[in-house]
Amino acid sequence: MDRRGIALPLAILLCAALGFVVAGAAELSLTAGRISRNFDSYNHAFDAAEAGLDEGVERLAASYEAGAVPPDTATVAAGVLAGYVYSVRAAVRRERPGQDLNGNGAPGEVVRYDRAWGFASAQSSGGPGDVGEPVRQLTSATAGPGAAEELRLEVAFERDPAISAPTARGAWRAIPLHWSALVERP
Repeated sequence: MDRRGIALPLAILLCAALGFVVAGAAELSLTAGRISRNFDSYNHAFDAAEAGLDEGVERLAASYEAGAVPPDTATVAAGVLAGYVYSVRAAVRRERPGQDLNGNGAPGEVVRYDRAWGFASAQSSGGPGDVGEPVRQLTSATAGPGAAEELRLEVAFERDPAISAPTARGAWRAIPLHWSALVERP
């Protein structure tokens, strides 16, 4: 067996194998960085959308406290947080097409909240006790670098029974009922 001249091909083979290992490690490192940046983008988008919902709820509560009835559908808040633009629309929740929750033959009615019945009753039965304020659905849409988010919150407003003066600040309180999130990459 002649071993002359095997050192050079063996060294080249080992260098190539080592190169593949280094390239794989570098790719893993770059992938981890991208995952981290995407995670940060989604978190910032979610935070901006959530801040938008908070602001929307506060503005609706302030309009109730001021004695103004908010319109059925309106943009109630907009802004920028950490480079992410958010816009919040509030709409009165209505029965879906073809749905008659309270069985009175008039589909499409406004769903209202009444503490005596609670939201579960308002949502599932639309019963006669649902005579409170309309349930509002707030949608906060956020877009920014690398991520977009949409949060929805159904909220009811009622006068706090512990506060007797109708014009006192804080006489209205928000009752979060249901929320959902949609995350997408633009």
